[in-house]
Amino acid sequence: MDVQETYESLLKGYQQIVFDDLTPKLALYHSLYKKYEENNEVFLDKAGIFAYIIQSLEVDTLLLMAKLLDGKRSDRNIIKFIDFSDSNRLAINWKNGNIPAELSKKHKGLIAEQQATINRITVRRDKFLAHSDKQYFLNRAKLDEDYPVSIDDLIGVVQCFQRILTDHSFGLMSGGRASYEGVFYIAVDNLLNKIMYPEHFKWPCANPDETF
Repeated sequence: MDVQETYESLLKGYQQIVFDDLTPKLALYHSLYKKYEENNEVFLDKAGIFAYIIQSLEVDTLLLMAKLLDGKRSDRNIIKFIDFSDSNRLAINWKNGNIPAELSKKHKGLIAEQQATINRITVRRDKFLAHSDKQYFLNRAKLDEDYPVSIDDLIGVVQCFQRILTDHSFGLMSGGRASYEGVFYIAVDNLLNKIMYPEHFKWPCANPDETF
């Protein structure tokens, strides 16, 4: 593939990962965790199996984010995409000209704003999720204390990814990918409300066909 084809292929691939995989998983993780925080006793009593789903989504989300941020170990990540786009910007055709020179600086600035979180994500991957570090593998509490990563931190990084990819998408084709995480929040809320508080959803009539 030539530079233009490579650029468009990379952009499409990262959009699929961020918008179709990472964003929905993070939304599910966040919405489930919010329901747990809302009333953890009822959650564990009525919907306890979802606690394992929360844990699985956390691991999957962190691992995927670490892959997208690992600029030293792979040439397939968001940071290398920024570098590739900048070094080849005069050979890449947008809808109205080439990639602006200042775009790379803007995007590297967005990454820099998230750098502290990025560092903690990669450490958690290296010391716990992908490897059994002797200091942390059997002591998750210490890992959380030394390298805390909140859901809000993760949302900030994903929004950073979305902004970078959307800038490129609008430049290339004057349009971007829609983000549908709101759908997942509503779906989880509706589902778990029925599981956790079934008394609120009982049909008021003995016979559902009856009317008042």
